[in-house]
Amino acid sequence: MLTISALLVCSFSLAKVPEKQLENYPELQRAVSQSQRQIRAVDGAFSGAQPGQFQFQISPAGRLAVSDLTIRTVAFGNGHQSIATVRPSAALGKDNAGHSKLSFTRPGLSEWYVNETVGLHHWFQIDRKVGDGNLWVKLATSGVRGIQTGPETIQFSTSQGSLSYAGLKVWDASGRKLAASMQLRGSEIVIGVDDASAVYPITIDPTWSEQAILTASDKSTSAYFGAAVAIEGDTAIIGAPYTDPSGTYSGSVYVFTRTGSSWTEQQILTASDKSSTAEFGFSVAISGDTAVIGARFADPTGVTDAGSAYVFTRSGGTWSEQQVLSAADEIEFGTFGHSVAISGDTVLVGSPNASPDGANFVGAAYLFTRSGGNWNQQQVLSASDKVSGELDYFGISVGVSGDTAIIGAYEADAGGVSDSGAAYIFTGSGGVWSEQQKLSASDKSESAKFGNAVAISGDRAVVGAYLTSSSGLNEAGAAYVFARTAGTWSEQQVLSASDKAEYATFGYSVALSGGTVVVGAPDAAPEGVIDSGTAYTYTFNAGVWTDEQILSASDKVMFGNFGASVSISGDTAIFGAPEAVSDGIPYTGAAYVYQSSTQATVTFPFIGVTGGKNIVGTVTLSSAPVVDTIVNLSSNSSSLTVPASVMVLAGTTTATFTATSALVTSDTPVTVTASGADLASDTVDITVRVPRVSSVSFSADFVTAGETAVCTVTLQAVAPPGGIMVTLTNSDPSGLSCPATVVVPAGQTKVSFTATGNSVGAATTVKVEGTPSFNEKSDTITVNPASVHLTGVNVPNFVLGSSTTGQVTLSQPALAGGALVSLAGNSAAITLPSTVLVPEGATSASFSVSSSFALQNATVTASYLGSTKTDLVSALYVHITSIVTSHGSIAIGADATITVTLNVPTPQDLTVTIFVQKPGVVSAPTQLVIPAGSTTGSFQVTGTSKGTTNVYGTLPGQGTKSAKIVVTL
Repeated sequence: MLTISALLVCSFSLAKVPEKQLENYPELQRAVSQSQRQIRAVDGAFSGAQPGQFQFQISPAGRLAVSDLTIRTVAFGNGHQSIATVRPSAALGKDNAGHSKLSFTRPGLSEWYVNETVGLHHWFQIDRKVGDGNLWVKLATSGVRGIQTGPETIQFSTSQGSLSYAGLKVWDASGRKLAASMQLRGSEIVIGVDDASAVYPITIDPTWSEQAILTASDKSTSAYFGAAVAIEGDTAIIGAPYTDPSGTYSGSVYVFTRTGSSWTEQQILTASDKSSTAEFGFSVAISGDTAVIGARFADPTGVTDAGSAYVFTRSGGTWSEQQVLSAADEIEFGTFGHSVAISGDTVLVGSPNASPDGANFVGAAYLFTRSGGNWNQQQVLSASDKVSGELDYFGISVGVSGDTAIIGAYEADAGGVSDSGAAYIFTGSGGVWSEQQKLSASDKSESAKFGNAVAISGDRAVVGAYLTSSSGLNEAGAAYVFARTAGTWSEQQVLSASDKAEYATFGYSVALSGGTVVVGAPDAAPEGVIDSGTAYTYTFNAGVWTDEQILSASDKVMFGNFGASVSISGDTAIFGAPEAVSDGIPYTGAAYVYQSSTQATVTFPFIGVTGGKNIVGTVTLSSAPVVDTIVNLSSNSSSLTVPASVMVLAGTTTATFTATSALVTSDTPVTVTASGADLASDTVDITVRVPRVSSVSFSADFVTAGETAVCTVTLQAVAPPGGIMVTLTNSDPSGLSCPATVVVPAGQTKVSFTATGNSVGAATTVKVEGTPSFNEKSDTITVNPASVHLTGVNVPNFVLGSSTTGQVTLSQPALAGGALVSLAGNSAAITLPSTVLVPEGATSASFSVSSSFALQNATVTASYLGSTKTDLVSALYVHITSIVTSHGSIAIGADATITVTLNVPTPQDLTVTIFVQKPGVVSAPTQLVIPAGSTTGSFQVTGTSKGTTNVYGTLPGQGTKSAKIVVTL
C-alpha cells in the first residue's frame, strides 16, 4: 500500500442501489463494476460516479464537488502550528482491485480518492509531526450545510440524496489505536488525532462500512426477517420465523450469495413438513455448503412444541433438505431447535426445556454427526450440576468449533448467585464428549442472563449477559471473553459499550471470528432513535480487546432492533434487525452486511533494486492477528523472485522477507502482491534495474601535460550478459583526453581506462562523469603545464643528535593544488618525509632531516614530474679538538684560563668533565658547560704549590684532550 506517517480514511456513501448481477459471469461482472467506477480526466479535471448513487467532480487542485456540495483540504498541523495546503500535483491510476485511484501530492500532506464499490474513499497521508500538540487536518465545505449525526459521521443533504462523510480510525506503528475525532465546526470539518505518544509511522485500522441491506423478496408484515443470521464466506442465511408460507408463523429462511461486493437472494428455504407456529428459521447456522435451521415449535411426531432442526445442503447453487433432526427423547414443549450450531460434520442443537436423564426441564443440547449423507444423534449433553425442576435453560444458546462446544444456560446458578447464568464447555475425544468447565461472570449478578448468547472460535469464547447492570445503569448489558490455556478457561476481559446506556441490552447477541468480536445491543437508541439498535466491534491487539466501531442501521427506525442477531466470517459481519421497516412494511425486518478487511501492506525500502542483488521487503498488517497469519506473496515477473508466503506471528504486525532480483539487460518494472484469507491485499511496484555507475575514480589527483593517469569505473553490481556500456562525459577535452565510452564486461563490476593530460597554459581541473547513474558519479583531476620542474634540493650538514632543514626548489611557482615532491635518502639512518608539498604559488618548500648515527656524504634525492635532484649530507659526532691554557707558567696564587674547543657547535648544552693530574699543584672545577650553539668554553685554574701538572677535558666516549701548566714560587 503506502509508506506513511499518518493515514486517515473516510468514506462518502449514499443508500446503496443494488447493481444487476451477472452471477454466471463473474469476470464480466467484475469488468462492468470496474468500468462503472472509473474516474475520468477531462480537460484537466476529474469526474466519476457511484452507480445509482451520486456523480462527482474533482478539480486539479483537489476540490471535490458532489452536486451542490464542495469539500477541500485547506490545512493541517499540530496544536497551534498550522501549514496551509498548496496546489498539489495530481496523478490518475488504479488500485489493486482495478478501481480508479486519484492521487494528490503536496509537501507534507497527500490525498487519495479511490472509487470503490462501497463508496468514494478519501485517504490522507501526513508525513511528519510539525509542531507541539495533537495532529489535525482541516477541510472546508461550501454549498450544502452539514449536520453532525454521530461522533464519526457528518451528513449532507444534497440534491442527489443524503451523503455521509464517515468512518475514522487511526492506529500507530505498534498497532495501538489512537484516539481520533471528526467535528463539524461551522462550514469546516476538523479531523483530530491524539498522536502525543504515537509511534510513527501511523497506519489505518480496518474500518467497517455498510455494504448491503438485505431484505426478503417476498417481504411481509411482522415476518421478523433477521431474527437469526449466519454467514460464512460469500453465503449468508437469514431467518424469518414469522412468515406464513404454510400457516401462521410457519417460518422461512433466505439464502443470499455475494458476487464481488453485491448480494443476491439465491433461494428461499422452507421445511418439508412446514406447519403453523413452527417458527422455522428461529435459529440458523452454516458451514460450507451445509446449513442447519431450527424450528423450535415444530411438532415432528405430533408432540406439541417438541421442536425440530433441518439440515440443508447446496449442490450446483441449489439448496435441498437433507434431513430433519429431532431429539430421540423428545418431550412436549422441549423447544428442540431453539438454538443451532454447525462445524463441519458436527451439528449441535439446543433444547432449553428438555429433560435429560430424568431431570425435568433443565435443558439439553443434542450432538449429531454426519456419516455419508446421514445424520445420527451421537450424544445428549447436559450440565453436570443440573437439578431436576430447576429451569436453567441449558441450550438456550449453543456454539461449536471443531471438537469444542459451548452451551449457554442463562438461568443457571453460579457461585451461589441464583439465576446469574452460566455457560458450559464440552470437548470431544474419540467420539465421546465430556464437560470440561463451567464458565460464569467474574461480576456475576442475579438474573443477568449470562449465557443468553454464546460464540466460540478455537481457544476463545464470548458469552453475552444482556441484562447485566453496568456503572449503575440497569440492563446496560455486558459480554465476557474467555480464553483457554492448557485445558483451562479463564475470563480474559469484560466488554461493555463505550456509550453504555440503561436498558440497551448489550450482549443480547455475540459473534466471534479469530481476533474480532461483535456484540449486539438491539435496545440501544443511537442518535436518540428508541430501540433502533446498535452493534459494537472489538479487535484483539497486544493482549487487549479494543473497541473498534459502533454500528447502527443507516435507515434506523424506532424499535428496529438492529443487532438482535449477529454473525461474522472473516472480514464480513451481518446484523439482523427483525423489526426494521422496509418499503413501508412494518416489522418485515432486514439484515445489514458490513465488511472490514485487515489490510496487508507490502513495502520495500527503495523503489528499485539492482539486478543480481537482494532487497528486504516488509509485510505489515493493520492490526495484530490473534493467531499466526500467513500472507501470500507473488511477483508478476521472473526478474524478481519472492517467497510464496511470509508469516506474521500472533500479537505482532510485521514480517520481513527477502526478494532476489535477476540480472536484467534493461530496467524492468515488477509488481509484488501480498494477499491472504480475510486480508485486504496490497501491491507495491519496484523496478529491477541494470547496474548503475557507483563510482568514477582517478589514480592520481594531478597529471602533467603529456603524462597519463588511470581511471576506474565501478558498477553497483556485476554487469549482465552483454556487459554494460558506460558513457564518459569529459568537462574539458582540450585539457584531458579519455574515451567517450567504456564497457564493463559481463560478470564484472569494474573497468579501467587511461586518460592523458594535454598541453595547457595553466593548471586545469577536468571532471569526468560516468552514466547511467542515479546521482552524479564523477571524479576530477588537475592537468599541470609541463614547464614546471624541479631545479634543486639542498640539505646542510648537521650534528648527530640534532636535525637540519632541507629545501626543494621549483623552476616556477607551483600550480593549482601545489607541487608534491618525492624525497628519499640512500641510508636507513636518514629520517625524512617521503614527500614535501610546495604550496600553490610558491617556488620552494622546506623539510626536516635527521640521522640515527654518524655518517659522511650520504645523499638525499628529490623527484618531481620525472626530474630528480641530489645533495650530499653528513651527520657528525661532537668531540673536543683542543684544550689550551692562556699561560704555560703561573706563580702560586696566580690564575690561568684554559679554553676547550669543539669540532662543531654543540646542538645543546654540553658538559665536559675536568680533572687535574696532580690536584695539589693547581685547583680547577670538575665540569665545564659549553652552551648550545657554541664551539668553545673556558674555565680558570689557580696555582697552589710548586710543580708541573696536566689538566684534562673529557667527553664520555669521545676521548680526552689536555693542557700542561707549570706553577712556580
